[in-house]
Amino acid sequence: MTDSIFYQTYGTQISFDRIEEIISANKIISWISYIFIAVFLILRLLTTAAIIYFATYLSDLKISYNQLLNIILISEVVLLLSAITKYVGLLTWHNYSTISDIQSFMPLSALSFVKNPTELPVFIKYTLQLFNLFEITYWFIISFFLTIVTKIKFQKSVSLVFSSYVISLIFWIILISFLSTTIIKT
Repeated sequence: MTDSIFYQTYGTQISFDRIEEIISANKIISWISYIFIAVFLILRLLTTAAIIYFATYLSDLKISYNQLLNIILISEVVLLLSAITKYVGLLTWHNYSTISDIQSFMPLSALSFVKNPTELPVFIKYTLQLFNLFEITYWFIISFFLTIVTKIKFQKSVSLVFSSYVISLIFWIILISFLSTTIIKT
């Protein structure tokens, strides 16, 4: 993200000196965001595996937590492709001029079908971004590997993933929507 994005985003709202301070602070603490992303990814992997493990336990399926963690880790490649696609899209074909434009860009998502996504409330943008081709593929890849490891029918593994992970994801979306409407107020 270039400095001009900050000027275009905040230029009419705050002074140029304040924008310079924001840019400087952003450069100084940017390394913290990398640590936060790594911690968040590890927690997401562990939580996803735990949620599906709980569902397999309730279904009397014989699979270890480590096996599930490996399935989740392999399936994460799809979400990595999603991030790469977004990055390449921002670099090549998406015209953006503000931070909101960057945040609203998610290729192959329901949000990409919205005419003016920057005008949507944050919680709706987040929900529409999460409903994307990569996320749906992620569900089915987890189901596929679950079928291979547990020797159950694919339909049953899809049902297991939907009844555990997807339902948990819906609760996560509701939580984030609530927090974004009460805290962010946009």
